[in-house]
Amino acid sequence: MASRRHEQEHEESSLQAAEAELSSARIVLESIKEEGLRFTTSIERTRRETARVTDEIPRLTEQEKAASAQARSRLEAVTAADERADETISKLAAILRQLEDDAEAAEKEKTLTETENRRAMSDAENIDAEIAAAEQRIRESVRELGAARASEAAATARLKAIVESATLATAAAATSRSSSSRNVTNSRSPGSSTST
Repeated sequence: MASRRHEQEHEESSLQAAEAELSSARIVLESIKEEGLRFTTSIERTRRETARVTDEIPRLTEQEKAASAQARSRLEAVTAADERADETISKLAAILRQLEDDAEAAEKEKTLTETENRRAMSDAENIDAEIAAAEQRIRESVRELGAARASEAAATARLKAIVESATLATAAAATSRSSSSRNVTNSRSPGSSTST
């Protein structure tokens, strides 16, 4: 009896151990099933994502092409703008150099003009002085000419008076000689008759 009971207890213990292992195996199996389900779900999600990405690739490629074309267009526009800016800068630099040259030339012209103006003013002052001196000489010459004319008139008057005086004296002398001659002739005429 004791041996039979011992066997029953051993069988019960083995059964309990087997049930425990079975329960543990079921738990592991359930865990494996859940893991498989999660893996399957993950694979399905990956597949759907792959399909979506595959579907997106053409659109993304077109977007990339469009973005590349737009970037290339913008780059060309920026390059053209840079070239225009460089050209504008070159033109402005040339204009600035021309303005600087013009300003320098204008300054030189101004200096030359001022020098010429000062020279012209000096020449004008010299000319005015020469004109004043010439006018003074002319006035002195006029005065000298007036004095010479006055002296000439006085000399002419004196000469005229002398000539008139000499003429009168000559006429008087001639008249006197004529009278004397007639007197001599008259005085001789009676004597001649008497002698005859």
